Amino acid sequence: MPNERFTIRPKIIQGESLTSYLSRVALRNCISPLQMLKLIEFKNVRNVKLGYSIDLYPGLVSNLKRIENLTDQAICELELMTFWPLIRKFCQVTKGQWSIIREVTEKRFLKYCSLCLQETGTFKLLWQVSEIQICNIHRVKLLHSCPECNKEINYSLVHPPFCSCKSRIRKGKSEKCDVTLTKKQLLIYEEWEYLVDPKTTISPKIKGLNSQRAMAIGLLYLNSTNEYKITSTNYSISLRNIAIGEKGKYVITMKKFLDILRKAGLTPEQFSNLEIPLYFIRDTLVARKNINMSCLTPWCKSFGSADQMKRISHLDCFKNNKLKFSQPSICLDCGIKYGVGTHDGLWQSIDDFFTLSEKIKELMLDGKSRRQIRSIVGIGDFLLNRVVGYLAFHRLIPNEVIRKLKLEVCPKDIVSYFKKIVECATDKRIGFFSSAHKLFGWTSLEYYYYYCHPEVQRFLFLFPNRHIRNKNIAKLHED
Repeated sequence: MPNERFTIRPKIIQGESLTSYLSRVALRNCISPLQMLKLIEFKNVRNVKLGYSIDLYPGLVSNLKRIENLTDQAICELELMTFWPLIRKFCQVTKGQWSIIREVTEKRFLKYCSLCLQETGTFKLLWQVSEIQICNIHRVKLLHSCPECNKEINYSLVHPPFCSCKSRIRKGKSEKCDVTLTKKQLLIYEEWEYLVDPKTTISPKIKGLNSQRAMAIGLLYLNSTNEYKITSTNYSISLRNIAIGEKGKYVITMKKFLDILRKAGLTPEQFSNLEIPLYFIRDTLVARKNINMSCLTPWCKSFGSADQMKRISHLDCFKNNKLKFSQPSICLDCGIKYGVGTHDGLWQSIDDFFTLSEKIKELMLDGKSRRQIRSIVGIGDFLLNRVVGYLAFHRLIPNEVIRKLKLEVCPKDIVSYFKKIVECATDKRIGFFSSAHKLFGWTSLEYYYYYCHPEVQRFLFLFPNRHIRNKNIAKLHED
């Protein structure tokens, strides 16, 4: 046999694995599996059970240049018969490459379709994906044991046409699949064909970030936008560490990636086209581990908890005088707005409304009149009504005081009122209070009393792009 090239070099059959191809080359050129191992300079010649690694990261366990010379197949073509193009989409470095795909591939035994073996003599790469159970061509269940002795077929470097008992494994009888299983499996095939295609991408496009960091931000965004959490707290922390580029043993595995996407109802292709808001990318990259983004309002029922703390999606940051606050958020239970001060990196209330409310509450309890309160605090009637409406709604002042204010109980469908207020404010180009007064005759006190309802807060601040022009959100406290 020539030293540099095999005499017989069969063509690559679409979808087959590299180990399958090397097996056919060895068989056609009448050499043993052990000789093939030595020729391709396989690093684990004494342990053929590690042959599956050729289909994972061929360049790390064998000499691809040598295989190229022997088979007259370009290295890029050889890599297409392995999971290596997929692994590189997750990680650009060699460290930790096996852990990425370990949980979703079968390395203990070889899966096969007896009909495909009879027709082409090949083993498909995707058959070794754990969740793939059928042959997508013949619609039969894949086998993994000898039809004669029932011994599992070892997933070694080269696939022999015989079992160790000398029986031909292609004589195995495959079972037809029912329609339900077939449909489900074909969708899985479609998903994996997209994943292993080197021309496709599986991470969102974020300028300046590599695929792994962009993928981590994309998964965090999915977790933040779903009603139910789709990742554990610990894994979310790992994703955040990957996103900010922190060094450590952090890796996104194929299993976790697919689990999250499927819970979110997305395909890998849809995930790659995911549009992530700029504010979310910025917030994730500047986030600090030691920040506890919980409610700091003592009288709030969510005090010390982040359960009702929601990100205000239409704002990049809060501005209060000369100070800026990133990650603008609102507690839906108490309505207080928070952010991370860019000047000190601390999580805090973004304005003095908290302090102002406390001061006015004390003055009201001391029996001070509205005129006296305005004079002592130095505020106008409109801002005073805003604070009093807040105190009354959250029952922070005695019921007898609230009764004197003659404030009615919020209507059950209070959000529908504010939808009309928003529509009128948008059409007439007026502030929200002016719109409320025009439509319902509310006073500023009544307006701010109803405005404090958690559902109103959710409507106005969490979904503004659906209902409100961004310019109008600035008019919330105008008039």
